[in-house]
Amino acid sequence: MEILIASLTSHGHRVTTQRVHIMKHLWQKNIISNIDDLYVELRTKQLVSWATVYSTIKLLCELGWLQLHGSDAGDKYYSWIKK
Repeated sequence: MEILIASLTSHGHRVTTQRVHIMKHLWQKNIISNIDDLYVELRTKQLVSWATVYSTIKLLCELGWLQLHGSDAGDKYYSWIKK
């Protein structure tokens, strides 16, 4: 997790409380199949917006930490690229 946070800062991204909360929750999962369900899970523990969840996942993909699989809306899921 420290390497992931260091990766964000080294690329000039802020490490906010919400991002850390999202990343810690994501780190415990092998596959992220539904962002809406993930959002509901996260909201039970801390106040985060759907946009922050989505943008954090998008950022992790751009930095090479998550990979998007599938092409159809129903088939899309994300998985970790372990470094």
